[in-house]
Amino acid sequence: MAPPNAGDTTTRGQLGDSTNTDATTPVQVDGLTTGVTAISAGREHTCAIVDGAAKCWGKNSDGQLGDSTNNNANAPVQVTGLTTGVTAIDAYLFHSCAIAGGAAKCWGDNNEGQLGDGTNTDATTPVQVNDLTTGVTAISAGGFHSCAIVGGAAKCWGDNNWGQLGDGTKNSRDTPVFVTGLTSNVTAISAGGNHTCAVMDGAATCWGFNSDGQLGWNAGILGSATPGGVTGLASGSLTISAGEYHSCAIVGDAAKCWGYNHHGALGNGNTFSSQSPANVTGFDTAFATTTTTTTTTTTTTTTTTVPPTTTTTTTAAPAPDSVAPTTPSTTTAPTDTSPASTDAPPTTVPAPALSIIRELPAAPSPIIADESMIIGETITVSFGGFTPFEFVQLIVASTPQVIGSGYADAQGVVTISGALPNDLSGGTHTLAVYAPASGVGFAQAITVASPILPATGTPNGVIGAIVALSALLAGFAAIVAARRRVA
Repeated sequence: MAPPNAGDTTTRGQLGDSTNTDATTPVQVDGLTTGVTAISAGREHTCAIVDGAAKCWGKNSDGQLGDSTNNNANAPVQVTGLTTGVTAIDAYLFHSCAIAGGAAKCWGDNNEGQLGDGTNTDATTPVQVNDLTTGVTAISAGGFHSCAIVGGAAKCWGDNNWGQLGDGTKNSRDTPVFVTGLTSNVTAISAGGNHTCAVMDGAATCWGFNSDGQLGWNAGILGSATPGGVTGLASGSLTISAGEYHSCAIVGDAAKCWGYNHHGALGNGNTFSSQSPANVTGFDTAFATTTTTTTTTTTTTTTTTVPPTTTTTTTAAPAPDSVAPTTPSTTTAPTDTSPASTDAPPTTVPAPALSIIRELPAAPSPIIADESMIIGETITVSFGGFTPFEFVQLIVASTPQVIGSGYADAQGVVTISGALPNDLSGGTHTLAVYAPASGVGFAQAITVASPILPATGTPNGVIGAIVALSALLAGFAAIVAARRRVA
């Protein structure tokens, strides 16, 4: 799944052709006509390895180009200090990572410790990831976390609100921690938006957020803070890629994907999300098993342990869960960010239990100004107080029913539209905005009335006409009876 759209992206220069013009066909990246061994496309920036040196271009609001500035660049610039010996590179939302001389380096946004240097300070040049100074064979930059393989073991660091670091907790870390159970024989790793996947001994495993089945196993919507085996992929997995809300792997000589599929991201000929891996149409026998150098472009890593291999595939930011546990720490949005995703919000996240909604605090300001509504009416609400990019539901809580959903923007404000259900009874109901991943939500009492029946044109119009005619006839009969009594 493509990373979230930041709105107008034509001024970032992420195509690297020295212009800020969108292109619907490939354009030549300036200066990179030969010697390129790896490339990775992030949200609004791109990085590559050319003749052993790291180059990046595009948006640079958080120093993600690594050239010691915050200036956007529409042509490749040299990443400071990484002029030789670079064997892998990965770009994601607002940070980038690479392997140079066997050591892990990261630069850019560091609000959640995703640079791994023991601080939360952004860096416009590469910093050394703590303790990963040698033996690193793969690296992956995720939404607000990062992962690597060192000495055959998987390690992750950064944001951990959904358990995407895999250490059995939901505590964010600014230095690497071991992924539970993946201490040897890990051959591929990929950090997604809020989940992570890896291959160990040929078996595919995933952990973290699971809103749409992107973990590939029955972890529930809340997901898992430790790895679980992907259904049916216990052997033969060669490499793996975690996207924003879906995941893919090469197994034997076939491509398989699972998770969110509203836009056909699974490639299986339909748009139904799937918790179990599905064969990608046309690629069920398309991949040879002899490849050891994997270079893909998109934003989430697909890395193998054989240098000079490389990384990358897709992802973006946050998303949901459903059963309100502990509230995760707020992720401070990097500078110049935008709403979370152009993709439609997941539709598979069910409404929470009525008991949860009843415990929500009253909204400090109205969720919707007009508290009197009509059944079937479409309403639009805009409400703040959520984690940036967090998935939020709009709920009529009497049932409860989800009538709309969306993602909070970089300021934590979500805008959602939805229609009041036609089967809703008139009277007082509760309207709520609720983030299932964090359990944050607010409620407001509303008064719902039955609609005024239209005169014509719909079944309701016909009913209205019949009701009106009946009233007229009853009135006429009353008049006649009255006249008879007078007579």
